[in-house]
Amino acid sequence: MMVLLSLLAVGMLALSTIQLRASGAGLAQTQARANARLALQQAIAQLQLELGPDQRVSAPADLLDGGADIHWTGVWSSTNAEDESWWSRDPETGSWIDQRVEADWSADEDARAWLVSGGAEPGSSDAERIDLVAEGSVGDQLDARVSAPLVELTGDQPGAMAWWTGDLSLRADVSLVDRHEEGGETRTRYGRVVGQKQSPELIGEGLEVGSAERSRFVTSGTVDLAIGSDWPRRHFHDFTTHSRAVQANVLDGGLKRDLSAWFESEEPIPAYMGLAGINDQTPMLAEVDGDGIRPASPTMGLLRDWASSAVPWSGNKVATVSPETVEDPDSEEFALTNENPVRLTDSSRANLQPILVEATNYMQISTFPTRDVPARFQLRHQLYPRVVLWNPYNVELEFEPAIVMIQGNGRHEMWTTNAFGQRLAWVSFEGGRSTDFVDGSLANLLASEAYDDPYMGSYYFSVPKTTFSPGECLVFSAAQADEYNALSAYRQGDYDLAANELSCEVSPDPARSFYVSGSDIGGGVRYQPTAFWYAPTPFWWIGLWGGIENQADDTRVVMKQLIDDSPVTYDRFDYLPQLAYLSGSLQFGAGKEPRIAWNDQSQMQIELLDRENPRATLAPDVRTRQGLRLRWFEEHRSNLLNAGPMSGNEAFFQEALFATWNPRGTYAVRSPWENLAG
Repeated sequence: MMVLLSLLAVGMLALSTIQLRASGAGLAQTQARANARLALQQAIAQLQLELGPDQRVSAPADLLDGGADIHWTGVWSSTNAEDESWWSRDPETGSWIDQRVEADWSADEDARAWLVSGGAEPGSSDAERIDLVAEGSVGDQLDARVSAPLVELTGDQPGAMAWWTGDLSLRADVSLVDRHEEGGETRTRYGRVVGQKQSPELIGEGLEVGSAERSRFVTSGTVDLAIGSDWPRRHFHDFTTHSRAVQANVLDGGLKRDLSAWFESEEPIPAYMGLAGINDQTPMLAEVDGDGIRPASPTMGLLRDWASSAVPWSGNKVATVSPETVEDPDSEEFALTNENPVRLTDSSRANLQPILVEATNYMQISTFPTRDVPARFQLRHQLYPRVVLWNPYNVELEFEPAIVMIQGNGRHEMWTTNAFGQRLAWVSFEGGRSTDFVDGSLANLLASEAYDDPYMGSYYFSVPKTTFSPGECLVFSAAQADEYNALSAYRQGDYDLAANELSCEVSPDPARSFYVSGSDIGGGVRYQPTAFWYAPTPFWWIGLWGGIENQADDTRVVMKQLIDDSPVTYDRFDYLPQLAYLSGSLQFGAGKEPRIAWNDQSQMQIELLDRENPRATLAPDVRTRQGLRLRWFEEHRSNLLNAGPMSGNEAFFQEALFATWNPRGTYAVRSPWENLAG
């Protein structure tokens, strides 16, 4: 009996010891949980305090130069010390002004807080730290680990706590499913309004998962289970399975306007409870005043038209969309060639066209014998146009027929030489619309209407209907050798500018050009000319003390839409709807500048060709090129090889006649500000 009681006593003692130990462990676990709960409450409180106001922004510490604690989340204010926005719009130019530049703002010194425990800054080492994201979450990636300072607790609840708040705005939510993926028209509409899913396949080596798998991603752990690889560990900071956001307006405060109803509707949205209404003509830059800015602002109608476009999902044979136009009664008076220019104000239709990359015209001079007895030799201008169009979109474009006017310097002073070494001086002006040349003397000729023609130097070429592959850039040159079709002093009668057709299906070749025969009104010269070059002539003093004048400043390219097969005359070209207008002139028509002289030791050969069927073999000199083209950041090899004497000058390829901030714009002129619109 005594033994039994002893065993019972020992057993009860052991049980009480276990209970005491369990009670102590439970108390420690309870305290740890309480500390963790307190850390969570502190983190939420800090988050609400720092990022609760609308005009706050967050970013990771890797934007700093130090490179320490790169995954810590910093908070900055979008307002200055006076609670005014750092950003303002220049009332004269319409551009945004970042006042932080003048205020010597620093991302490091002007951070409001870092969302970690202890009020620490990245790289600080004052307090003891603990790893919050370590090997279990990120594997052996040391730069992916996150530690935070420990905060000691005092009083009745001993222990320590630490927290770190990550920034989910930098992570892709891999649980999102595109609910309109098979929706046809609804996919088009909703897909343009807002992204329906994010793309984990673009993260690192990619994560290829279907909609069914995505719908089962409720935690990062389920992602790990579903894919059975270490991708979640290697990209711990790149993805999430739960993310919510408030559409706050960090610039002005408050919420951003929800445009869902506007995109869904085809009618205006009336004003409601103090909120302004929206219609097609509502400017997107409504807060900007000024006659030169607000009228050129894109409209809400333009935004809705773009958002409802089916183009991104159609892929093949997408029809181009011409921009809206408006009649201009002053076009003829100012020789603008544009009676139906693109509408810049209140436009509500988004155009879709390839970009006019280049429109240039090279020239060569040949000669041929006349039918006179004895024969004389007439000069012939060989034109080599080059029009380049680029489809910048990721869909196939069906481009409708168009016609391009290239205007350069049509007034030249020129010299020729022959086999006997004789030099002849010439005055040449081609490409105008007027046929009123007064013959008899040079003074009379220079005083004629044709010499002052503001269209001098203009040539017209048509581009056929063409299919552009995504991203494709096509070069159009002369489809065949043919007489240039236009009205001139030596080509009267009916004409059709659209007959000068270009093609992208043949390579540029000296044998294919548009030629202007009979360009010497005087009937030709006695001896065969063998070479030519451009340089000032002695004619500068005959009848004019101002000298022979050349309109070198008026350089422009105008592309119009061909709407039917009717012959295109000068007047009809002016009336055709505009597609693009590029002007390199500082002030069009203001004056005529002297022609730059070429070195007479660098002459171009004049080839003797057949009178009826000329087939040139000499390529035109690059110095004859006139027109406009887009400068590439990296020039194409053909441009480098064919730059002539300028090919060795690197600066030549880094300069541009004018700059444009919007290469898709329907207008491009010398002032960058003017290129914002259209």
